Amino acid sequence: MKFKYFEREWESRADWIVNGKDAVRKLWESQYKPAPTTPQEERLRVAYYISASNSPAATIATTSSSSTVPGESSEASLTHIPDWQKRKC
Repeated sequence: MKFKYFEREWESRADWIVNGKDAVRKLWESQYKPAPTTPQEERLRVAYYISASNSPAATIATTSSSSTVPGESSEASLTHIPDWQKRKC
């Protein structure tokens, strides 16, 4: 939201501007701000989009034998769709 209009129209009511900006920030943080991702979620997200692109990089990513998660094979990590994709953003 652009506050220039409100700052111009309500310049005599600076407290309204401060309170309005604070309310918008709190609403965004509580309802719309994405939750932070873990390194594993980020790696899975990247692998998912690479594999969906059908590029040569997808072949490299899906055939890689190294895994950054102990005890998990790279093939298993690429086929698992994490719960974070189902979260409401």
